[in-house]
Amino acid sequence: MIMLSKIDREYILQDFKLSDWINAESKLLKKMRDVFDNDVEDDFYDVRRDQITFFADKSILDEEKRKELFLTYYANGDESLIREYVETLSPSDKKVFDLIQPYRQRAFAEIVLRFNERDAGTEPKISISPPKDFVQESSDYRNLPRRFATLSKDLLNYKGFIGLVIKVARDIKEKVPTALELKFEFHVMRLLVRNDPKTNTPEGKHQDDADYIIMFIANRQNVEGGVSKVFEKTNDGTFVLKKEILLKAGQGLFMSDASSNLFHEVSPCSLVDKSK
Repeated sequence: MIMLSKIDREYILQDFKLSDWINAESKLLKKMRDVFDNDVEDDFYDVRRDQITFFADKSILDEEKRKELFLTYYANGDESLIREYVETLSPSDKKVFDLIQPYRQRAFAEIVLRFNERDAGTEPKISISPPKDFVQESSDYRNLPRRFATLSKDLLNYKGFIGLVIKVARDIKEKVPTALELKFEFHVMRLLVRNDPKTNTPEGKHQDDADYIIMFIANRQNVEGGVSKVFEKTNDGTFVLKKEILLKAGQGLFMSDASSNLFHEVSPCSLVDKSK
């Protein structure tokens, strides 16, 4: 994390093209698609969250039991912990319950950049952290440790990717000159749309417990929707829409997160050709 003072809290919100930051955009996007083919794995945390929510919506769980299942079943996936609740479902509800399946795939890595305190103009030292749990500071289930598939070093060591990370780091350092160490938590995510529309932000409007977030699209195939929306939370707790944009392959958003009052979400995606 980058420690920010109040003077740093004027927020950043800008859309960009990867081609503005790196020369070999097409090669990086091809590398990203290789990651989708080889590295990502189904995110079963989504399934467990939706199953627990299903039980709660059917009034099978009270609030205390719901919280308990998040601490146990959501975290460890032990299906014996929900067996008694599954057995109470009616045949029609059981059919709906059985349709809950993974719709996101993910791989994760943490990268740390350290600038030389005496000579900030030199290239930063880059290190890839060992595989670890991902944890967010949040008041909901996202504060529980999650372990995702590990990104291969084929992408993380690729010069085009490293060039992008360094470019982003230097842009941030211009805004926060005192920052000597920057931690990047890098997620590669695929959203799979089958019958029903799906969103990449099931938590709704949210922040990600980071000083800044950068999101960009590697590919869109046979989907419509997925509009990125950024809101500012006002002093009275209401949200004002600040930006709405449909990002295409190679396009993204760079924005302040926990260092600001900005929140973001993505509208659901649905199929264009429902036979595919």
